Amino acid sequence: MKKIVPIIFVIFILVQVAFTVQGQRLKYKDIYEQLLTKKPEEVYSLLQEYQKKDPLHVNTYFQLGVISQKWTKDYDPLIKLEEVNFFIYNTDLYFGLAKSKLTEKEIRKNKKYYRNVESITQDSKLSIENLSIYIDKQLDNNRLHEENILVITDNYEKSVSNYNKCVEIYLDINRKYNKLKDIYMMADQTFLDQLESLSSTFDSTLYYFQEYSLSITNYPINEYRQKMNLIPIVTYRLDGLTSSDFLQNEISVWDYRSWVAEIRKVLDSDIQNMRDEIEAKNKKLNAEITELKRMKTFDNTLEPYKVDEKIVYKIGKYDPSSLIISLFMYKESLIDFLTYQQKKINNLQDTTMYYSLERKGRYYQELIRKMDDVDSLGNHFSSLITEKDVAKYNTFVIKSYTGISGFRNYSNNENRFLEKELKESLGKYIRFIYEESVFFKGKTFDNEGDLVPFEVSILPFDSLEIGQKQTTAIKRDKNGKFYIAGVLKNKETKGIAYIAFLDKRKNVLWYNEIPASGGIDYPTCITATTTGCFVNVHAMKAENASNIFYRFDKMGNKLAKKDLPHNEVLRTAIYDNVNEKLFLAFKGTNIDPLKNIGNTEDLIISEMTTSGVENWKTILKLKGNFVDMNRIGGGFFVVANYTEYIDNGGSLQKTSGSDNGVFVGILASKGELKDIKSIKLESSAFVLRSVKLNSEEINLVGVKKNSFDIFKSGGNQVDIYYSILNKEAEVIYEK
Repeated sequence: MKKIVPIIFVIFILVQVAFTVQGQRLKYKDIYEQLLTKKPEEVYSLLQEYQKKDPLHVNTYFQLGVISQKWTKDYDPLIKLEEVNFFIYNTDLYFGLAKSKLTEKEIRKNKKYYRNVESITQDSKLSIENLSIYIDKQLDNNRLHEENILVITDNYEKSVSNYNKCVEIYLDINRKYNKLKDIYMMADQTFLDQLESLSSTFDSTLYYFQEYSLSITNYPINEYRQKMNLIPIVTYRLDGLTSSDFLQNEISVWDYRSWVAEIRKVLDSDIQNMRDEIEAKNKKLNAEITELKRMKTFDNTLEPYKVDEKIVYKIGKYDPSSLIISLFMYKESLIDFLTYQQKKINNLQDTTMYYSLERKGRYYQELIRKMDDVDSLGNHFSSLITEKDVAKYNTFVIKSYTGISGFRNYSNNENRFLEKELKESLGKYIRFIYEESVFFKGKTFDNEGDLVPFEVSILPFDSLEIGQKQTTAIKRDKNGKFYIAGVLKNKETKGIAYIAFLDKRKNVLWYNEIPASGGIDYPTCITATTTGCFVNVHAMKAENASNIFYRFDKMGNKLAKKDLPHNEVLRTAIYDNVNEKLFLAFKGTNIDPLKNIGNTEDLIISEMTTSGVENWKTILKLKGNFVDMNRIGGGFFVVANYTEYIDNGGSLQKTSGSDNGVFVGILASKGELKDIKSIKLESSAFVLRSVKLNSEEINLVGVKKNSFDIFKSGGNQVDIYYSILNKEAEVIYEK
């Protein structure tokens, strides 16, 4: 490319020369001689000054036109377009003035001043005609130059302008989206319009550059022959951010068109497919949840619905911490919980299946674990409901949940629903524990025409009518058959104990009445064995009381009768079939265990052989009622509700006010008291049962208040107390 004269330098020279002219009075021949020997920029102002002195001197205009025309070619129109246009205008002006003022006289007089124009001086006969032709030709060339320059610079500037606009659009995209994944997930119509603008603007860049290249090939200027190289945008936020120098021979531009095409390809294929699948999966999950919520039957064959891992992968590819993945995981966990909740073991009305208390304990332990999973996933999902995360799935959220506020309402409603569901299921667990015969509440069984109550109730003996039976204990064996014991009020107003053995359908296999002890005989507990059962009869004579232990085989034959060494009510008996031992717990004088919270009698734990020999006993001093005893960790956990107890060091421990606490005595295998733990509670709890879950854990179940009438209104309005203890009696889970 030619070296151009900077306009500032030209102006400087013109000003300097103007001062020189003012200081000297040059003749035109002197100016013309300088025109032949000096640079045009050194003479241009002299000609202008002379023109002012002699406006009719035609050659002055002619020479100014020649110089102006030369400068229209010397200045780079891509850089100094304003200057080029200025001298194009001056070329037209001065050549026009020269032509308008030409005369034969002037030509004859000043012929010598045209010899610097070779094409004219070659013609010895200089005339108005050939000089006019020359001027017209220059004016035509000037107009052609102007037209070509206009086309060239217009295409050039449009190409540059469009490319700079591309860079601006791309920079704006980079400011809005930190990651390429954000673009894919948050692309809305505004972004798509922006993408369309970027693509079309880049197409315009290429189009106008092609037009510029064609025009400059047809009309070369300043040796420009640029080529454009497209650079691929490989790394978002690193590539595509810089402008390009279009004056270089090799112009490197970012390939925005291909970048847009790739974005559109992903949006139209992967992202659209993913969004379609999200909507379909959400509908499927909702349908499963709705069906389970409506289900009235219990079914062990139900299988939880699993979200296809492919859709999770597709979403995670573009949104690793996705709100929708969290939503799906929550719904999947909810379906798992609801499916597990529909197991037959959770059906209180099912009389065809028998589930031991331990099995029910493990079931509800797993149900609560599933509930906790749902709760945890629900909380995580709720925490992701932010403007930014919702914006990634805006169409889906608006269509399915009426927007972000609806999404939040859905989350809040789910929490309330889950609390209700868990409370209902745990309520069933409590009811089962409180009264294991709740399956048959209000039912009876027929013993040769005599209807015997098939439910436990402990009514005041005086309230019974002559001949009325009251069932006081029910126990199922491992085969689901029933041992039932109770008291019959006879004519002498004495209580005669009875015991019966029923099959699963409540058909009586045998029925025995136990000879009266002379008082009121209340069976208080039954222990089922592989060969029969043990039953304890608490015999009350005036102010005296005793416990008589009977053993029956499966045919109803009485195998043994033993008087127990303690007069307090026997609450439970655990049979060790291998070692032929019984582990017994005695506490209080009131038959109803729930009415012994204020009982001050000692809690006695003892080991006795089947022949009636007591090997050891451990006395626990507490004011409260016995709950249960479990074998765990090679020893025993003794659980009670208390208001006071004496600890290992002999100190009195009390609860505050009218509250009661939970007492856990840890005994070694020989009855040695290893430790006493008092479970600290935020509010008073009344434990109904301790359930052994495995060899190292027990489950405490009850209510969070001291109430003896917890099921009068259906039992679903109470606050459930539920905890799991390890073998050190430490609470490892509490609800």
